[in-house]
Order: sequence, then C-alpha cells, then structure tokens
Amino acid sequence: MHTPDWDDYRYFLATAQTGSLSGAARELRTNQPTVGRRIAALEEVLGVRLFHRHARGMSLTEAGARMLHSVQTMEEAALAAGRAVTGEDASLAGTVRISAPESIGSLFVAPRLGRLNGRYPAIQIVLQLTAHTADLLRNEADIAVRLFRPTAADLVARRVGQVPFALYASPKYLNAAPALVAPADLAQHPQIGYDDEYVHLPEAEWQAGYARGARWSLRSNSAFARAGGAAAGMGVALLPSVVGEIWPGLVRVLPNDAPEPREAWLVVHKDLRYVARIRVVLDFLAEIFEETRSPAAPQPARAV
Repeated sequence: MHTPDWDDYRYFLATAQTGSLSGAARELRTNQPTVGRRIAALEEVLGVRLFHRHARGMSLTEAGARMLHSVQTMEEAALAAGRAVTGEDASLAGTVRISAPESIGSLFVAPRLGRLNGRYPAIQIVLQLTAHTADLLRNEADIAVRLFRPTAADLVARRVGQVPFALYASPKYLNAAPALVAPADLAQHPQIGYDDEYVHLPEAEWQAGYARGARWSLRSNSAFARAGGAAAGMGVALLPSVVGEIWPGLVRVLPNDAPEPREAWLVVHKDLRYVARIRVVLDFLAEIFEETRSPAAPQPARAV
C-alpha cells in the first residue's frame, strides 16, 4: 500500500468536521472539486471508503469514524509543535492575530492600535472581526477578546472590564411612536435584535423578555446592521453602548433600564502567553480596557 499524502488528511478532517465538500472547501480556502479529488485519492490509497455521499452532504463510514480520532490527534500534535516553536520567540517582532467582536474590535480596539504601533513598530496586528468565536486551540487566532470566560483547560484568561448594552432608536421614530417610558412599553414597538443563532445571549433574552409579543423588524448578528436599521427608523435596537453612543441618528431610550453588562476577557493559549510579542499585545489590550473601567467596577481578575 502506498503511503498517503499527509496533506490529504487535512481534507479528510475538514470534510468530517463540516459534513460537506463545500464546507471543507470554505474552511481550507480552496474549491469543492479539489476537496473531492483529495478525498478520493486518500480513499484509493487506503483501499477503504471513508464517507457516505448523500444529498445532504457527507457522513463518515465505519472506517472513516475509526480514522477520525487518529487524524484529530495528528492535528493536535502538529498544532502543539507549532506553538512550541513559537513559544521560543523572544523578539518583539512578527504577527499577532487578535480575534474580537465586530463592534469592540472596530470602535474600541482599532482606534487605539496606533499607540501600540508606536511602541512596537515591528509587530504587525491582524485584527479578525467576527461574530463567531475563534478556536484558539486550532490556532485560528493568537489572542481573543471574548464576552464570556473560556472553559477549555489549555486556555488562560484575564477579565479586563465590562461591555455595557442599551436600547437605542432614532428621534424621528420616537416622535411618531407610542410612548416609551418603561420596559413594558417595548411590546408596543418593533424590535431590532440578534438573529436566531444568538438569541440565547443574556442581553438578547433580556430584550425578548420585555418585548414579548412585539414585532421584530430586523434581526442580525451585526451590531452595525442593527444600528443602521434603528437609525433608519425601523424600531428599537439593542446595541453595545460603544456603538449606540456614537452612531449618527440614534439616541438612548429607557436610560435607567438595560441588561447586565457582559464581562470582557482576554484569552490566549497557555503555550503562547509568554511569547514576547503576544505578551506585550496582551498587556496593551488590558491597559486600554483598564482606562475605560469605572472606579466602581469590579477589579479585573488576572490570569494571563
């Protein structure tokens, strides 16, 4: 039997994890026919069928399921080897990838990065803005700004502050709408909130609880899209205050009522926390969050 191409295992793993050739192609940044060819080549070399092909995508055969654990172990070992090499880097130069929610990354982190660049001009920042959580165990980012504490054993985290949320609407909308003086009045107003993937978040549940029975005019995982809809007069939007307070055409409503702020955490893989360039970026991010912390707010918990 010929030895399989090591790279083919990446295609196998991505297909198994996403359940389709198209999903694997997106993850690997290639095209669907290439993924199909690599899977077929691996099956030919091994002499077994690894996937059932059906209309809904791809599912593992018994042989494929047996192989999955071994390939996942191979991937973990490769990632660990990469982190081990990176961990020896003591220079203040190179790339640091930061994953952050869209609003925090765009409106809070990015405008302050000039200070970091002035201190460490040889460090290049890649700022990944997404509603999805970057998988630090798979090296999708070096540092993550998260609104929840991670539970994975290999990740370490530092609580650095709070992210408040509030309700906003356009003055033009409010002038023509029913009175809005208490949270119970939200049921009389069209709502702008999270899409179905994020309705479980505490702030989304807070909004839905008070707005029970209301019409939802817009749902989106993008705070910028929700702000734009509210500014266009579509109703009342729940937004991070970092967005709502500066967005043109919006005013805060029910200023004495808001969901509980979310805790902000800096998260890093334990193998990377002492890499020099990552260490200074972590400290810088903690510094800028500290600058905005209210004197009455809880002291940050230091773990990284």
